[in-house]
Amino acid sequence: MEKTDDYYLRAVVAILSSKWTLPVLYGLRDGTKRYHELNRAIPDMTQKVLTDMLHKLERHGFIERVAHPTVPPKVEYSLTDLGGSFVGALVPVVDWTKNHLHEVHTAQEIYDLDESS
Repeated sequence: MEKTDDYYLRAVVAILSSKWTLPVLYGLRDGTKRYHELNRAIPDMTQKVLTDMLHKLERHGFIERVAHPTVPPKVEYSLTDLGGSFVGALVPVVDWTKNHLHEVHTAQEIYDLDESS
C-alpha cells in the first residue's frame, strides 16, 4: 500500500508534537551547545522538560549527546545530519512566520469580532 502525504504529515507531527521540540532544535542551529547554554536560550522551559526533550530528540536521531569524562562532567549537544537537514527546512518557516504572523493575528481578531457580533 502506497503511503500518502497525509501519512507523512501525521508522522512528522507525532515526532515534533511537543511545543518545545522546535525551539530546542532551532537553538542548536548555530552549533554545539552545553546543557546550560540551551537552558538559558529557552528561559521558559524547565530543566526537567529540557532534559526529557533532549532524550526524545536523541532517540529520534535529531541530536547527538557527547559526555566528556571530566570533573565536573561536560555534556554537549549538537544536531546530527538528520537534525541539521530538518533545521535547514525549519529556517524558512521561521522567516515566513516573522513576515506573516501579524497577518495571522489580524485574521484572528477579525474572526473573533465577527463571532461575537
